[in-house]
Amino acid sequence: IENYTGPIIKRLNALAPKFNFTSSDVTAMFELCGYETVIRGSSPFCSSSLFTNTEWLSFEYANDIMYFHNTGYGRPVSPVIGFPWVNASYNLLSAATSEQDIYVSFTHREVPPTIVTALGLFNNSAYSGADNVNVTMPTDEVNYDRAWKSSNILPFLGNIGIERMECSGTQNGFDEGVYFRVLVNEAV
Repeated sequence: IENYTGPIIKRLNALAPKFNFTSSDVTAMFELCGYETVIRGSSPFCSSSLFTNTEWLSFEYANDIMYFHNTGYGRPVSPVIGFPWVNASYNLLSAATSEQDIYVSFTHREVPPTIVTALGLFNNSAYSGADNVNVTMPTDEVNYDRAWKSSNILPFLGNIGIERMECSGTQNGFDEGVYFRVLVNEAV
């Protein structure tokens, strides 16, 4: 946050020298774009004249780092926290018979990242060459090639779905059997 907000603070303080902008103020302005857009349909904080595309990508990356270390792969306990949900879902979906076709559960935004870590999704470690997931999220530069993007995992009203599908015979290149498909915000 300190890396990317520094130039923004200088620019804004030059425009309004009596305000004395801080990193917290700049971060709040980025966040207000999303909240106001949901509430009012638009926000002046989303203006491209206020923040550049590169600054938006830096803000996104700062959020990615926060979620990565708070509830993602950067916190070793995250998959352990997400496992009970995955296990309960698997137990419901793997039963040979079921009394219902759909199961729904709700949670707060800190839980979905633990679920995707338990499922092994959005894992950057394959790209590190050393299977060291923390190397993939440096704090001194933006990793534009990362798999872990909190905006893909945690948009407003985000969702994770697991579907059970059964194929009889060979269909569309799949052998006969039971398959599970994970959708994160409708993306397979």
